[in-house]
Amino acid sequence: MILKDLISFLASPKIINSKPKFFSLEFFISIWQLLSLSLIVSILLAWINFIVLQQIGFDINGSNIISKQVDNLGLVTVILSLVVVAPIMEEITFRGWLSPNKNWITISMAFFGFYSYTLFLRIGSIPNNSSMATLVFAGIIGIYILLAISFNLLLSPVRVNQIVTNNSRLLTYLSILTFAGFHIFNYQQFPSFWPLIVLLILPQIIGASILSFIRVRWGMLTSILSHSLINGILSLQFFITLDRPTPINFLAVIIYLLAANTVLFMLYQLLKSFKKVKVKQIPL
Repeated sequence: MILKDLISFLASPKIINSKPKFFSLEFFISIWQLLSLSLIVSILLAWINFIVLQQIGFDINGSNIISKQVDNLGLVTVILSLVVVAPIMEEITFRGWLSPNKNWITISMAFFGFYSYTLFLRIGSIPNNSSMATLVFAGIIGIYILLAISFNLLLSPVRVNQIVTNNSRLLTYLSILTFAGFHIFNYQQFPSFWPLIVLLILPQIIGASILSFIRVRWGMLTSILSHSLINGILSLQFFITLDRPTPINFLAVIIYLLAANTVLFMLYQLLKSFKKVKVKQIPL
């Protein structure tokens, strides 16, 4: 059962070189179940966040960077970035190292330089279009590329395999927390409600946990496509908020209902498995 496998992985992560079977019925069912779980949990937690912040008098919509990007760049551009660009960048950066393959780890280290630069811009006071920002970008990216090349040249594949395997728990939890931590900057005014940071990034923690499991079990391409599907379906909320009914509204409702039923069925199976008691047969 995929839910029990997910719980077992999160309790004791093991990063290995797996050889999954793609395009089987079991594969598609497992992916849909995991995506449904991520979607439903994300929606429920988002509602909780909205209610809590509304009760303390904070305008979460006014603080959310994504909402402002929709106003500035347009809905289609933002959705394309969420569905195409973000999954590729984020999976390589934050889950590239969830593999004993040193080439993936090297690429991940180089990509991490870009996110470090964006983090520097968000917490610093340097304008994005200034010459200083360009110098900082070149410096940070250069440092990370140098570190990545040094890592690739100095460590053998066998040694990298040993390091990753022996530190699977640390690397997995670090991947989940860094991914979630970077998303707190989606809220420009997050210092105003820092005691609620854990609640705000809890949807990302759950999503990262599920995507980490997918990454280790089925590889990078599957985790990228899964991430893209999750972002794409969650992006439908922008259409749902439209005043007039559209086919996309109807599609979104159908998907969410199917996902909710899937999660309920998964929970039923999990509870049923826990209630199973083996009765010993007494010989007559």
